[in-house]
Amino acid sequence: MKILEKEFDPVIGGNVITRYKKPLYYLYFNDINESKLNENNPKKMIFEFNIVMANLCNKNKTDRILLAGLGGGTIIPALKSKNKTILDCLDISSCVIKQFKKYFYPIMKNSIDPNINKINFYNTGIESYIKDCKKKYNTIIIDCFKLDGIDDSVYSIIDELRKIMEKDGNVVIDIHSSRFGKYSYNLHKIKKYFNPKLWKIRTYLSNAKDSYEFGNLIISAKLIFSYA
Repeated sequence: MKILEKEFDPVIGGNVITRYKKPLYYLYFNDINESKLNENNPKKMIFEFNIVMANLCNKNKTDRILLAGLGGGTIIPALKSKNKTILDCLDISSCVIKQFKKYFYPIMKNSIDPNINKINFYNTGIESYIKDCKKKYNTIIIDCFKLDGIDDSVYSIIDELRKIMEKDGNVVIDIHSSRFGKYSYNLHKIKKYFNPKLWKIRTYLSNAKDSYEFGNLIISAKLIFSYA
């Protein structure tokens, strides 16, 4: 497997690496493979959890989308919209954004839904972004990971998401249970942050190989009550 670029990023505490082995492009954080993109078929997602997340997003209105945790951006070609759409992408790693633009985006750009007519990139975390954000979104995708797993700040901003969501907005969160804890533990933890008077949540399990307890836990939360 050929290394196309390798750069240490102190923000995530490790190396951001783009690798290539025909026909696949890979984005790694040290030895952890975060993204795979098939240059022959960019629309075909390889990771099952990405398929689940994209399907959940596409069931809802998607004309203002926020993607927190860009990574290799492999979910982007799978997003569909009936209306002209703005996609805002966040990542705390400037290295990730740079390598995405250099290696991944050129391959997928012609496969992206033409209704997604504007894509913006912001080198920031979602908690910082929310503080100054004046926009409203009807779909928010959260797939934020550092080397040690999902950042606890993702849990702490659940209620704050309402500030930037349209009424009846939807948020889809990937928890990565298989790597960072059992399904039941993560489900119990995240339910503490979703007020049932404000959110209707459903859970999904993907990539389950050994038992019900392991696999990517996907949270789909529908907003019941938003800020004015």
